[in-house]
Amino acid sequence: MRRIPLGGLFLAACLGVAVAEVWPIPFLVWGIAFGLFAFAAVAWTQTAFALAATLLFFGFWHSFRKGSDQGYQLATKPDLANRIHQIDLEAEADSKPFHWGNQIKQRLIAKVTGMDGRPMDFRVEAELAGQPVNYGDRCQVMGRLEAPQRAMNPGEFDERTYLRHEGIYVVLNSAKARDVTIKQHSWGNPIFAIALTCRKAVENIPTRSLGKDRPIKALIEGVTFGDRSDFDPDLLDLLQDTGTLHLFVIDGLKVTLLAGISWIAARLFCLPRRWIAGAVVPLLLLYCAGTGLSAAGLRATLMALFVLVGISLERPILQLNAMSGAGFILLLCNPEELFQLGFQLSFAIVAFIVIGARPLTSCLAHPFKPDPWIPRQLISPLRRLSQKLIHRSAELLAVCTICWVSSLPFSIFYFHRISFSNIVANFLAVPVGTWILFTALVSILISPIAGWASIYLNNTNWLLAHLFLVIVNASAAFPGQAMNIGRLPWSTAAKMVVLASGRSETIYFCRGSSTGLVNPGSPSKYRRITEPFLRSEGVNGLSFLNWTRTDQDHSGSASEVIKHFKVTRNSPEDLSSRLVRHSLSNGGSPATAGKGDDVSSPIGLANATTSRMPLGEEKISLNDKTEWSCTKLIPPLKPVLDCELGSFVVLVLNINRQQIEALPSRTVDVVVVPSQRQCSSPELVRKFHPQAILYLQGKPAGNQSSGEPAVPIWFLGNKGAVTIALSDKDLELSGYLGDRLTLRSRSR
Repeated sequence: MRRIPLGGLFLAACLGVAVAEVWPIPFLVWGIAFGLFAFAAVAWTQTAFALAATLLFFGFWHSFRKGSDQGYQLATKPDLANRIHQIDLEAEADSKPFHWGNQIKQRLIAKVTGMDGRPMDFRVEAELAGQPVNYGDRCQVMGRLEAPQRAMNPGEFDERTYLRHEGIYVVLNSAKARDVTIKQHSWGNPIFAIALTCRKAVENIPTRSLGKDRPIKALIEGVTFGDRSDFDPDLLDLLQDTGTLHLFVIDGLKVTLLAGISWIAARLFCLPRRWIAGAVVPLLLLYCAGTGLSAAGLRATLMALFVLVGISLERPILQLNAMSGAGFILLLCNPEELFQLGFQLSFAIVAFIVIGARPLTSCLAHPFKPDPWIPRQLISPLRRLSQKLIHRSAELLAVCTICWVSSLPFSIFYFHRISFSNIVANFLAVPVGTWILFTALVSILISPIAGWASIYLNNTNWLLAHLFLVIVNASAAFPGQAMNIGRLPWSTAAKMVVLASGRSETIYFCRGSSTGLVNPGSPSKYRRITEPFLRSEGVNGLSFLNWTRTDQDHSGSASEVIKHFKVTRNSPEDLSSRLVRHSLSNGGSPATAGKGDDVSSPIGLANATTSRMPLGEEKISLNDKTEWSCTKLIPPLKPVLDCELGSFVVLVLNINRQQIEALPSRTVDVVVVPSQRQCSSPELVRKFHPQAILYLQGKPAGNQSSGEPAVPIWFLGNKGAVTIALSDKDLELSGYLGDRLTLRSRSR
């Protein structure tokens, strides 16, 4: 086996960065330890000392970069968001528009060069009102600096962690367009500016003449440039479920294909072998810069650089060595790259492909190989052609299998979802995606000299893109081809989870394998909060879906939930056995609870109105497993939910102050109220005598005043989603951000 000297250094660098992230040791300690081991490595030339010195250096480098970052220092100040600052910044990317209420704002990454007249140097994510900002623009902004939004619910995307790993510790918010002034249009980094200019000049060529077929144009642009900003959310789900999303990332496939085309073009011009790398490498660097400098793109570009230089110098290059060298350079530039999902996926999958693709290909192709004792001249040309096709197919199948197996841990622990059709979908879709990329690149290259040929190629790509969609749709159509996997440890205990979803007031119920959801939320909150949460819980179907109000905030995404999760439908004969029933105090009974309800389908029920329904209570019991397994709710629910967990009662109020005052006094354990405007904590204590109060909206204004009762008051905007579950004979409230509260059982 050939030596891989850079492999050990790369692994030592990864371990050093990981240790420095887990244990925040002062960088001075790391520096002293590195100096000692570096001296030992030079003096005794031992591999162990060199690896230890590498580990300690990267621990020092990671700690030093973080501790000396001015944005990190600002983020630790408690009064960061209390002041409005005058910020001078330089855009590091073109801004991307997004809707915020009734206005359009711009989001971009920028480098702060000054704050309140003082020179500064740190990166921010800026959200600005007004006109678009282009790369290199120098702006003056009046706004607030604050810490990025953290994830408040299980499964939700954690923007704070993501930005921290990008070296960004604060965000800049400016609410008014007049607070943003573009002072100068500059080039920024010349290489990156040239790359962006080249991309803008050619990005419309592969989709020219395709008319207004926006989905197909977005797909071709995604394959060519890795741009998924115009993708429909359903298409993204489809690509993720079939494991073909990697075709829309700048990775080794695209870089290798571009390098191969460029190499062939250089050979056609009769360039010497030693000069070809000098012609191809700049083109690869421009392509990588113009497509966003992703971790996978940088890894592939650096590996291609090592291989091209080795070929030019007639020196063999080991792929694992090239990959390790690429990773070492990336960590040297930014140690935080180690914690990016793209970095981990790219290097892990490529390492497994390099190690296992050839042996697995040999195993798959072995049954079809001809007898090795038969002379090659006696084998017919048709048989030789079929052997080549079988070998290439075995290679593709081996790579698809290795990619699926090696990405399985990431699918389970990051996305909580696995797909069983990945291998087949990639086996069929990867060749088509490769041809789309090849055709688009050739279209770009020949467009200046033969525009008519470029248009023919674009129309060919239109057909290939439709074929690609047929393949992924067919792969996703198999029953049970994908399933959600919950977080460990798996538990079947009864619980309810109140999500931090603001006005949507989303509540999740679970008893064993039976699950239910009340108020799925608006479509945007469903994509951001509800769907990731259900996936993280391993939910593949719901026993019931309901809502307390038929408006956009509460039931707007009901159709999306029904499309992505199998929801049990009601039938008239199920009404007598349904778990949710009207409270007897309102004159109702289980026998008459279903009268007047529409039972056609959950989607049709969204058009019903609750204004015609009298104020009452619905009772949800998580105690009887047999009864719970038959739960089938008919929307809409009453605005007061009486939830039972063991001997504990959780009261969910979705009514105004006057309606709360009209309710009879009683004793409950937990009261869940939308906000303090609905009802203040002293009023709730006098009315219901709870052990704890949960407010779905707002945040605590300050310390509790002396006139307020000594009852724990949790704001979900401050604690995150709250899980309410039985723990032996007690009721435990667990906030997503780490808070815990245990309530003792009390007799009533």
